[in-house]
Amino acid sequence: MLQEIIPGCQFLDLYAGTGSVGLEALSRGAGKVTLVENDRDALALLRQNVRLMTRVSDCIIAASTAAEQCREFARQKKQFDLVFVDPPYDVPGVPLRHLEGLLAPGGFLIHQRPEKFPPGDPFRGTSLVQFDQRRYGKADLTFWKFPDKTEETPSS
Repeated sequence: MLQEIIPGCQFLDLYAGTGSVGLEALSRGAGKVTLVENDRDALALLRQNVRLMTRVSDCIIAASTAAEQCREFARQKKQFDLVFVDPPYDVPGVPLRHLEGLLAPGGFLIHQRPEKFPPGDPFRGTSLVQFDQRRYGKADLTFWKFPDKTEETPSS
């Protein structure tokens, strides 16, 4: 679905864990991948996994909470073309409405949540537009787009 946007994109994996999603984006041609993780054990595995990649210099690991790192990105005015958000389900996450500012115009956000969490519109009051939703196993993925004034919102 997003194969055409990944090559060359600035990719953010906000709750990276061991890095599987972000490193997959890198292997598919993402320009730079930023991996944010706070858990010490996950960070150790993440660092090992990044070292196995041929494009190590295109990976940035931020050992920080998602909330702290989002504030830092906002201070830097850093934006991403594609943001993947898969928060741990037992800890409070970044309020999703705060992620809009991290997206470049025309950027995409993918939000993963377990099926046991009720659906809703976590981006109410933002400019983000939902354009697809899919279930993979016991997780739901919702796809959002930050409209670019020159583009129409994609359909699935």
